[in-house]
Amino acid sequence: MDLDWVALGEELRATRLQLGLTMEALAEKAGVSRMTYHKVEKGETRGRIPPSLPKIEEALGWPSGRATAILTGQRPVKAVKADLSSELERSISLAAIATRGDLTAAEIQELSQRVLADLHARGLL
Repeated sequence: MDLDWVALGEELRATRLQLGLTMEALAEKAGVSRMTYHKVEKGETRGRIPPSLPKIEEALGWPSGRATAILTGQRPVKAVKADLSSELERSISLAAIATRGDLTAAEIQELSQRVLADLHARGLL
């Protein structure tokens, strides 16, 4: 079976940059060496799927199996609603901080929870 290491590397890089992480920071977050992560992101061909891949998926917030799906040319597994909810909550918090510097942490959390509850009630999440 041919594995598309270049495609995986491109997806890893795009997600890492979207998260605003350096290779070193992502490697540390995943609990893998910087060299290991560097080789995977650069699309270095390997004889087998490295056991560190699930750790990298988790650090990127990817659902389990997404990296393998990319490697094998399958359509990537879509994010589960729980992943989307946590990402939305983070985005709402950052937007609140950016636009209203006077909100407390509790107020920001409450705002995030209200928005998520509204999205759930509308069937959008």
